Amino acid sequence: MENNKCYLKNLNNAFSFFQSSLSHTCILANGGIKDGAATAIAYIWQANAISCKKQMHTTHISSTKTEIMSICIGLEQALESKSSNHITVITDSIQVAKRFFDTSAHSYQLLVLPLAERIHSFFSRSPDNRIEIWHCPNSLKWKPYLIVNENIKSSRIPSVLPSKESWEFSRKAECNDLLNYWKMSFYASDRKGKYFLKITNNNGFTLEPFYKKGGTWLSHFRFFNSTCARMTRLITNHAPIGEYYKRFFPHKEYTCPCSSRCIETRTYILHECTRYNEAWWLPDYSVFSLLMFLKENSEAFCFNVF
Repeated sequence: MENNKCYLKNLNNAFSFFQSSLSHTCILANGGIKDGAATAIAYIWQANAISCKKQMHTTHISSTKTEIMSICIGLEQALESKSSNHITVITDSIQVAKRFFDTSAHSYQLLVLPLAERIHSFFSRSPDNRIEIWHCPNSLKWKPYLIVNENIKSSRIPSVLPSKESWEFSRKAECNDLLNYWKMSFYASDRKGKYFLKITNNNGFTLEPFYKKGGTWLSHFRFFNSTCARMTRLITNHAPIGEYYKRFFPHKEYTCPCSSRCIETRTYILHECTRYNEAWWLPDYSVFSLLMFLKENSEAFCFNVF
């Protein structure tokens, strides 16, 4: 929270400084998709006022391409001014903005290349000319950018004739279809295993299969090999505990070593077994609770610990 306040203060100070010079142009760019139609908006700020607003609509494109489009239409307008020598782009998608200035081969260059000559001319006019990017996440609730966000939400999309789907849009649509099938298969079949533990997030919702940023489960505990191994045993119930031995090695002892004579099940370990720290018995099956249990009970779901 303190970092956000500090960053917001810096952004306000920088924006005020930018607006104090007639040779400085600020672009507040954003894009959004509603009911399959994309809207890209760019506000051009000069001398503490909105000097121009550019807006574009299209269909069947990805959200990333929409964000790049908003930066493009803003830069196109800003580059027309011969008196401007400093252009600042403010966006809530900093990674997208970086792709805009990425010189390697990528599909978004179809939008970027038409501006390449103008950008080259802009930098050639003076060694002091520059274009910089500021990140403005929505969580900051920065007032000038809220105007752009509200305009995106309230835009009335005009009738657009059917257009061809972009490659990114087609790829995203196929990816969503595969992901939905994956989720449906995960819940409707026994491929995940009969004993697979249903884990929730901190809000109580069951975690669903996903592939980004390390995936649904592994992203939370992949950083330590021992924790990863123990959590995997816990989730799948393939662990060196009595419940597993009773299923696959019935000749082995499967009662809990805590002398209760109960079968050593995963549920018993997590909620009742006195060998473990009672203060960390699980109140729920959230990722946070499971990780804290394993942290406070380093012997849980390990081999040859008793």
